Amino acid sequence: MLLQALFNQVDIQIANVQSEIAKLQQQLSDLQTYRQNLQSVEQACESALSQIDVALLMLNNVNASEIATFKAAVDAKFGTEAIAQLPAAPEVETEVETVQPDAPQAPAIDVDVVSEVDPGQTDTPQAPAIDVDVVDEQPASNGHKNGSADTFTANELLGFTYKELQKLAKAKGVNCKGMKQGAIATALDGKVTQADLADLN
Repeated sequence: MLLQALFNQVDIQIANVQSEIAKLQQQLSDLQTYRQNLQSVEQACESALSQIDVALLMLNNVNASEIATFKAAVDAKFGTEAIAQLPAAPEVETEVETVQPDAPQAPAIDVDVVSEVDPGQTDTPQAPAIDVDVVDEQPASNGHKNGSADTFTANELLGFTYKELQKLAKAKGVNCKGMKQGAIATALDGKVTQADLADLN
């Protein structure tokens, strides 16, 4: 390789950096262990002081003259010979947490859920409903069913056909242009006589 010497130099630098990283990691682990041991010692000291407070309170209530005896016993615990006779402290297990970078999360995607459309339903606008007056055409009656004997009522005139009503309206001088059958019958109410029916033949 043409740049073999340069590669060798870079490899040496990488090895040195890795060695320094290993040393720093060891120092970090030692410091974390020492700190946890300090925390355990602090908790033990606080617990011991609480126990001494309880013992002093009990001695003061029962026999205050024995407080000095208790103090002498406590002081003896701090002697060199007494400390040398203490058992070794248990090892504190420590866990070194390795911090890992948070993996980037994919952005949330909003999905619009479209419900299925009933095949029987369509969006086609419906035509508006049209009111139609349906009148059954019946043959003209030669006599009255209701009303007076001289003229026909509107209900009786509905028994005539649309064309017959138009002829009767024309004969009576009633303008029925654009009018429906029911409207013509209303306009002729009480105006058509039995004699007028002869013009229909």
